[in-house]
Order: sequence, then structure tokens, then C-alpha cells
Amino acid sequence: MVKLRPFTPLYYSGNYKRATSPPFDSINKGAEKSLKECSNNITYLTLPENNNYAESRKKIREWMDTGVLIKVEKPSIVIIDQSFKYNGKTLRRTGLISLVDIFPDDASIKPHEKTFPGPVRERVKVLGELRAQPEPIFLTVNNYDLEPLLQGMLKGRKEKFSFVDGNGSLNLVYFIDSNDDIEKITNLLKHDSAMVADGHHRLEASRKLASESEGMEKNFWSSVMVYITSMESQGLLVSGIHRIVKTKIEKDKFLEKAGKYFTIGQNRPDSGNDFITLFIDRFYYLSLSYGGLSEVMIQYFLSPIHILNNIIFREILGFDPDKMDSEMEFTHDADYAVEQVKKGIACAAFIMPEWDRDKLFRLVLSEGVLPQKSTYFHPKVYSGIVMRSL
Repeated sequence: MVKLRPFTPLYYSGNYKRATSPPFDSINKGAEKSLKECSNNITYLTLPENNNYAESRKKIREWMDTGVLIKVEKPSIVIIDQSFKYNGKTLRRTGLISLVDIFPDDASIKPHEKTFPGPVRERVKVLGELRAQPEPIFLTVNNYDLEPLLQGMLKGRKEKFSFVDGNGSLNLVYFIDSNDDIEKITNLLKHDSAMVADGHHRLEASRKLASESEGMEKNFWSSVMVYITSMESQGLLVSGIHRIVKTKIEKDKFLEKAGKYFTIGQNRPDSGNDFITLFIDRFYYLSLSYGGLSEVMIQYFLSPIHILNNIIFREILGFDPDKMDSEMEFTHDADYAVEQVKKGIACAAFIMPEWDRDKLFRLVLSEGVLPQKSTYFHPKVYSGIVMRSL
């Protein structure tokens, strides 16, 4: 099953808050420009300027040679203890960074979303030239005992370093190099499967690099740096990803067709969390009405994202869900989605509900991958906390 291994990570010698960043695919152009005001920011590796991939390799070598990056001497597993505010409460999430074998694919790591070919090709270029893994792939396991084990190991232990990231999360970072502790962690998870929360394109890119490489490089890409946390953690939040539709939608015609499948109201439902919210000139709340569906359409209501793609986009609007990246913009920020419509930049926004974590995990195990851009796991683990390089 999940095969964890310690490794000798690289980490910044200081300036952690300015040097680290959110995962590369959650950074807009404005944020990228701001992050790159720090000359050692990780985005110089994850988002090479002008697609100059060779330059990113020169930078990481320079940082290693000049002491910007330090290499841990003893194989370790990294524990990250995060705390943050959410809806007025302080939440805590504890996870680990280690290596996990990914090639050949033994099905122990289960993607939950389909990938787009273009982003996979782009990551192959970035990572292949960099010859390094600058940010972990985010995995979850359905294991109640993981957090208590990790948190128990931290008692009385001083963190290696700490920083508050750009999202306001406090990150305490520990390097665990005790063979006994490492064995406890690896044994706990050795019978588990893991679900990919974030990093599907990087996972596919790493497997492609492994399949096309030989010798030392093949060994390097056959295992990747991952962050693993428990699906049971109260500090693991899973939101939907909202759709900003650029194509013109005729409101009255849409609402008439949608009325066959949905109960539509202008007041937010008092209960439940499986309705889809449309903003076009105002908010409309769409709750599935099963009376309008045939038995053939039973496959459509596995989850809100299936309902959105199969009923709203395919049946009502006539979109092809597999080609929707050209029709719309994806965002986890509902306010931003609504603002794009208000400014006239987009025609409509579909706001997705939060996921029930247990239902999500069961759905992935039973049905396999979900459509692209189905989930937004947060808070994110910042890139650059630790790295791995050939």
C-alpha cells in the first residue's frame, strides 16, 4: 500500500515567510509579481520567468552552493503542525512530508480528479529541467490514528523553524530522524490507500518523467515528496471550486429549462448543503428535484459537481464538460466569482457547496475519479517548506 520513506530534504536557511509561497497553480499574476520581490522565493523555481526552465535549475544550484538552502544530513520525516482561524474558531492540523513510491503505479495512491493534458506537459517541462521537487503533492488518508501519533511525537520537542504563511496559518516544522519514530509512522500507514487532494498534474508529470528516464533519474522520479494528513482532521477543509462562465447565458431560457430538474428559489435554503448557487443578475439557489429525472440519469447525482456538469452544463446549456476550460474560469473564491459577473467580465457564476469529507472519500473509492476542478482542499501546504533535488 502507501510506501513511506524518509529523505534528506533541503530547507531555507531563513526568511521562510517571504521565501515560501502557495502552490504554483493557486497563484495569480499579481501575487506572483509580489512573491518574486523576494529574490529567493520558491516561485522562481515553480513558475520560471518567461518559461526559462534552464534558469530555474541554475537558481536552485546557486541557492544550494551559497547557503540559501541547507540540506538535512540524516534521513528524516518532516512534521508540519498548523493552526489557523476559521469561522471564529482556532483549528489545528498535523501532517507529515516524506517520500512515497509512485512508479510503477500500484494503485495505492488514488487520484480523485481527472487531469488536463496541457498542465501535465507544462509540469513535465518545469520539473524535468529543474531536476527537483520543490513542492509536495497533497495526500489524505482515512486514518484516525495519524494525528494523535504525530502530535504525541511533538510533545516536549522544539520545532526546527516556524512561520506564519500568507493565509495566516502558523506553521511549526519539525524534522524527525529517530529510526523508532520513523518506523512507527511508516507501520501505521503501510496498509492504507491515499487519496490525492492536490497535485494531480504534478503526480502525472512525475510518473511520465519516471517512465521516460533511466538510472539515477528514474529512481528519483519513481518516488515523490508528499504531504500526508488525515481525512479525519478537523483542520482539513474541503470546498467546491466555482465556475465563472464567459459564454452568454440567456437567463429566462435557462431558468425555464432548469425548472424541469431543480427547485429554484431566490432565498438561501434553510437546511442542507447540496444546492448549487447561480449568480447572474442576482442569486438563484438550485436544489435538485428528482421528479424530473429519468432512471437513466441516476448517474448524474453522485455529487453536486456531477449535477453541475451533467445536468446544468451538458443537458441545459449544451456545454461539453471535457472542454470547459476554454468556456470558463475556475476559482475557489466565491466573492471573486460574483465580482467578475458584476463587473461584466463574465456572464454567470456557479457557486459550489462545501464537501462532506467522508462522502467524498467514499465516492472516490467507489466511483473513481471526479471531473476536473471538483475540490479545493485547504488550508494549503506552502511550497518551499522543504524540497528535494537530484
